[in-house]
Amino acid sequence: MIQRSAFSKKRSFVIASVGHLFTHTEYLSHESITLRFCHVARIVLSNGGLPTGEQGMTDAFARIVLSNGGFPTGEQGMTDAFLNWRKFSRESPRFDIGFLIQGATTTKLTEEIIKGYDAPFPDDSYKAGARIMPSLVSISTDDPEHEANKKAFEKFGEWEKPFLTAFSDKDPVTRGGDGPMQQYVPGAKGQKHTTIKDAGHFVQEDKGPELANLMIEFIKDNPAVRA
Repeated sequence: MIQRSAFSKKRSFVIASVGHLFTHTEYLSHESITLRFCHVARIVLSNGGLPTGEQGMTDAFARIVLSNGGFPTGEQGMTDAFLNWRKFSRESPRFDIGFLIQGATTTKLTEEIIKGYDAPFPDDSYKAGARIMPSLVSISTDDPEHEANKKAFEKFGEWEKPFLTAFSDKDPVTRGGDGPMQQYVPGAKGQKHTTIKDAGHFVQEDKGPELANLMIEFIKDNPAVRA
């Protein structure tokens, strides 16, 4: 889902995470869009473009920020932290969303914020999607999405527009995943890649303003090139 969006008077959009991004494709295709994605299980690339939600947004993105995420194909080794989280999500008798968010942040969340995260999930019947999400990540080449993800990941090796990484230093699931992407994506060369200090997996909770400022500077340093 889209977590947060920032808009400016110059009509330069920041989309915070991959999910149901492309409901209004005709409108978005006329904008300069910066895509920030994280927590990625599967996104589809088509026509040489980047994450498209299966809707062919080939030229919509001017630049990309990758934060605490990746593009597993099943060929990479997964961290023990992720595998433990995957097992927990499938087997734990309790699955309290606010508690889980707190466990993946370094900031002490207020009771009000935790209740806000719990609110969309009043009982277990609402949590099937949240529980199954970790199991959708490809962890072996036998995964049904392996081939699709592999082809999609190869497109990042062709991405020459600006690409920035901004990972947290205290996320055991994705820590260290920024280096390989910096080497793999052509557009990452020469960018001001940053490690955000004292932040967990949910960096937007721990260091939201810092992340936002990094993205603003990234946009300023890499103005969109219009055809």
